[in-house]
Amino acid sequence: MMASMVIYQRSFPMKQRETKRRRKGRREWKIEIPNDVMEEIVKRLPVRSIMRFQAVSKHWESMIKTRDFGARHMAHQRSKDPKLMFVSYGQYHIRFEQRDMETTSIEESLCLKIEEIKGAIAISECCDGLVCFYGLTDAVRVINMATETSLRPSFANGSLYWLTGDERGYPSTQTKLIVFDIHTEMFQVTSTPPFITPDASGDKIGLCNLDGRLCISELKGDCKQEFWWRVEECNKWERIFSVDLNSTSCWFGGITSQPLTPLAISRDNNKVVLSLTYQGSLVDFDLDPDSTVYHLYYSGCYGLAVPYFPSLSLVHATF
Repeated sequence: MMASMVIYQRSFPMKQRETKRRRKGRREWKIEIPNDVMEEIVKRLPVRSIMRFQAVSKHWESMIKTRDFGARHMAHQRSKDPKLMFVSYGQYHIRFEQRDMETTSIEESLCLKIEEIKGAIAISECCDGLVCFYGLTDAVRVINMATETSLRPSFANGSLYWLTGDERGYPSTQTKLIVFDIHTEMFQVTSTPPFITPDASGDKIGLCNLDGRLCISELKGDCKQEFWWRVEECNKWERIFSVDLNSTSCWFGGITSQPLTPLAISRDNNKVVLSLTYQGSLVDFDLDPDSTVYHLYYSGCYGLAVPYFPSLSLVHATF
């Protein structure tokens, strides 16, 4: 529990020199801020500020490191629009940039030195402020950019999803959905949802995590891509929006044959940010049902991008 904060406020005469009588007559107020109010204030601060506040007192340090405070801080972060994390790398380093979703301006950055990189690096989607990155020559590592901590993963919660291919791993027209439950360590193979064309090629089907839900889409022959997500509360699929790639191709090198990936949804602006693998631009789309408005959201080489919520996870870990 965080100890109450006590603030002293004094009133001083205008003159620098005080007589003994004036010093005795000096007024002093004592203001006590309740514990719950202080915790409400602290949980709204940026993660790096919270990390520095651990040095204020042992009470603050013990409170900040509790799972309960970390969960409430994460809940507050999720009540807002996510950040975007851009990831780029060189031969001996990997760089993470936290950007504001509305302005795309850089808020935080971290450059991590690692062993020589040979080949491509991939990055996972964000889970409670943590992301995995891995490559052919580097072991899987979990990193929290906000706290500048990392570790090698030992377990995770939830399920992993991916689409099947042919015997050589290439897209096929007999696509199935594989689910791996990490908790039970059980695999399950299911058919794709009924709104996906039965003989659709796997390279026309998109699969991702959008706003914490499993999202699946299909790029049709008319260059229209429909997006659906899984509503776990009622165990149903819900159509969320459709994109016309003829309207986005001008920002993606004229490409209309590859499905787009939605990165994040902005609740404040009611828009979704879309990306295309190996292309240097991001496009946002107005989610109003009657809208067909697209805008260039970001232009430039950003490497890899994932939605991101700063968190206090891994506060005990070190590089």
